[in-house]
Amino acid sequence: MTARFLLRTKLRRARRELPADLRRKANADIHHSLMRHPRYRKARVVALYFAHGGEVDVNAAIDQSLACGKRVVIPRVFGTRLLFIPWHRHARTLPGRYGIARPAVRLPPVSIRNIDLVIAPVVGFDARGARLGQGGGYYDRALTIRLRSQWRRPYFLGVAFGLQCTDELRSEPWDVATDGVLHDTITTREYDT
Repeated sequence: MTARFLLRTKLRRARRELPADLRRKANADIHHSLMRHPRYRKARVVALYFAHGGEVDVNAAIDQSLACGKRVVIPRVFGTRLLFIPWHRHARTLPGRYGIARPAVRLPPVSIRNIDLVIAPVVGFDARGARLGQGGGYYDRALTIRLRSQWRRPYFLGVAFGLQCTDELRSEPWDVATDGVLHDTITTREYDT
């Protein structure tokens, strides 16, 4: 087993085992930080996700984004590609790959070039903005345009619990770094993993 695999396993477990009261407070703190973030406030098209496996819950951000007139897109896996499907208030979900909810609607995907802000869950992160994802490379492939050109859209924010912060992560050439990670203040020192 690789060091990345072991770290991913440890951080996923810590994320899943976060006590309910701390999770609620952390989710609320992260939500408030997102709502105040200048890139969120300016964004017209925002990519959010349906939480799974203890990830930061952004359902309130989905609802608030729709309520204030933003266009929301949700990632959906097609083969090895991550596409962003338009979401609306009364849409339904179906169980998807890995048990993650996916939009049931069959609307055409929105091009990554037309998304202003991508909010993605991370398994781990460091102070430089390097992120440890789920390991499938879906967001990296979807955002590969940022590696190949000077194109800086969409703005890419990770969300995680503070206890998922780790020492400097070694990035691979295909890893797309975040522009920042929103997190709460719970650290591994305060919550012994």
